[in-house]
Amino acid sequence: MRNILPLALVVCAAAAAQDTSAVLEGRVTDASGGVIAGATVRAAARATGYTRQQNTTAAGDYHLALPVGEYELRVSAPN
Repeated sequence: MRNILPLALVVCAAAAAQDTSAVLEGRVTDASGGVIAGATVRAAARATGYTRQQNTTAAGDYHLALPVGEYELRVSAPN
């Protein structure tokens, strides 16, 4: 596996104070801008250890529903 995005800090914030969940979504691309299908996107909450992961779609897209918090995001894909 190759790391596409070795480390990123992501903060999921709710729009209203009473919200307890947020959505993190995006598209995984390579250096030339081509989409990467089947990449694994993993979000891990540093404070709680909560993790969630999803493979990207054929269009390179991912959509993670997460509790509000601070996350470390890692993306990896097969060579």
